[in-house]
Amino acid sequence: MKEKINTIQFFCLIVLFEIGSALLLEIGRPAGKYGWIALMAAGLLGCLLYLVYTKLHTYYPSLPLTQYTQLIWGKHIGIIISFLYVLYFMYMAARILRDFTALLLIMAYRNTSPVILAALMMGVCMYGIKQGIQTIGRVALAGFVLLFSILFLIIIFQWINGLLEVDNVRPIIPRDWSPILHTIFPTALTIPFGEMIAFLMIFPVLDQKSKVKKIGLYAIIASCLYLAFSSIVNIMILNEDIVESSIFPLLSAASLVDIAHFITRLEALVVITLVTLGIFKLLIFFYCTVIGTANILQIKNQNKLILPLGLLILTLSFAIAPNYIEHLYIGIHKVPYYLHIPLQIVVPILLLLTAFIKNRKKT
Repeated sequence: MKEKINTIQFFCLIVLFEIGSALLLEIGRPAGKYGWIALMAAGLLGCLLYLVYTKLHTYYPSLPLTQYTQLIWGKHIGIIISFLYVLYFMYMAARILRDFTALLLIMAYRNTSPVILAALMMGVCMYGIKQGIQTIGRVALAGFVLLFSILFLIIIFQWINGLLEVDNVRPIIPRDWSPILHTIFPTALTIPFGEMIAFLMIFPVLDQKSKVKKIGLYAIIASCLYLAFSSIVNIMILNEDIVESSIFPLLSAASLVDIAHFITRLEALVVITLVTLGIFKLLIFFYCTVIGTANILQIKNQNKLILPLGLLILTLSFAIAPNYIEHLYIGIHKVPYYLHIPLQIVVPILLLLTAFIKNRKKT
């Protein structure tokens, strides 16, 4: 792990990773017009969870998650836990790939084989991993500026077009908090904020490790604010009923822009932006899979793993569900309970408690 990324690149990577599929799927939609409240609350809980991750990192600042699990819980149990995390990162990469393959199929390439679309995205990611995390960090910085310029420009066009209806978000204070609470946990907390567990594999490559906590918290707060803002804008344009029934609300909102019959059909621009965000998120999970596998198998040349693991993720993306509706159902109703909560919350807290006790005995 000789390559390093700076704090600005680290910030951009986190924001792009957090926004990723959360923006595509409108995670706060089960709470209706109060999705922004659920996202803000989930973001605050995500900050607390991130503090668990950073505290765990302080005990082993030069090691990724898949290495220090063996130091904390012993070689045999540690390897099993590390292997589970590698499988988790691989599965999440496959889910992200499936999400954005479906986006391209539905919105742009209906007559194209989904295998070809997924293979093209996977090829880009394999090339990126081969170039290294430092190159990914540099591209993330440029991508951050470009992508958010596009997203905010689209919101400006929507405002100029008079699409924003403030009445759609009124009343601001909800009468029934149960949909909001059910949205906060486990869905909005674990997707995307709990997925920051992947960055325990990236913390060691940050050039200023003392700023892991501060920069990470800034990035999570920024992501949370943007997701909440995007949720409000979508509700103002579409109303909560359309947002709830739409597959991709952000695209539905962008499709309504028509300024003097000149600035119109912005869906294509949004699709390109979303797919780029998805590729960054896929890159992070793929990188974690490669690094974790190399650690477990003690392979020094990590590039040897890129092609076989990339093909495995590509195959897995089509094997995890027979169709996209089933894929979404599993992702929202099954994965948070059976994968996210144990691996994002329970195991890290137990690891932290064990590491704390061990280090306390040493002192």
